[in-house]
Amino acid sequence: MVDSNDSFLREIKQELEREKFERIWQRYGIFIIAGVVLVLASVGGYQWWRAHTLSIAQEAGAQYEVALEQATSNKLDEAAKDFEKVVETAPKGYATLAELQLAATHLEAGKETEALATFEKVANDAGADTLLRDFARLQVAAIQLGKADWTEMENRLTDLTGAGNAWRHSARELLGLAALGAGKSKEAREYFESVLGDPEAPPSIQERARIRMESIVAEDMKASKQSDPVTEGQGKAAGDDKKAEEAKSVSDGQAKSQPEEAGK
Repeated sequence: MVDSNDSFLREIKQELEREKFERIWQRYGIFIIAGVVLVLASVGGYQWWRAHTLSIAQEAGAQYEVALEQATSNKLDEAAKDFEKVVETAPKGYATLAELQLAATHLEAGKETEALATFEKVANDAGADTLLRDFARLQVAAIQLGKADWTEMENRLTDLTGAGNAWRHSARELLGLAALGAGKSKEAREYFESVLGDPEAPPSIQERARIRMESIVAEDMKASKQSDPVTEGQGKAAGDDKKAEEAKSVSDGQAKSQPEEAGK
């Protein structure tokens, strides 16, 4: 009897669940189907988008390589045109790289104005990778070295000199050179010392900084000697002694030649 009741109750429960499911299906079935279709469409769309993006990236990469080969072969006009095409059609990453190469190609061709404008464009592009933007800013400063005043060079480069910046060594070197050009020996010394004190600085940059530091030290020592009264007096005395020796030598020579002429 108990088993019969349990079986009956299970049948009722199953029937109720079936009716409940049917009611849910009748009310929400269309939404369930739409949801499944949407999920399938999303997966399919993502796969298509991924394949399409990969295809575009591969095409851009091939175009970039062709342009790079043209530049390497010194076909600068052709390279510039190819890089411009990549800038117009490639995804953002390749487009930014192509712009930097385009600027370098202009610079190689002696078109400094065009190169500067292109580097400036990348430097001011908020959507570009920070590393590439900072590189473009560095290149603008390098082109402007010797033309821009000290304040402009500071504004362009100071925030690139921080410890975490990948271009800090080059930025410090450029600021040191700009300081030298502006007659600011103290600032130049500080920047070159920061390069020499950074173990991660490339050997080539450290070597140039070392040479500049030696030059600064030599100039400082020379200026110090010229401004020291004792040293100046010693130098004057030495000069007087030298002049006296030269006069004595001339006098002795004349005295020696006179007897010879008299003998004749």
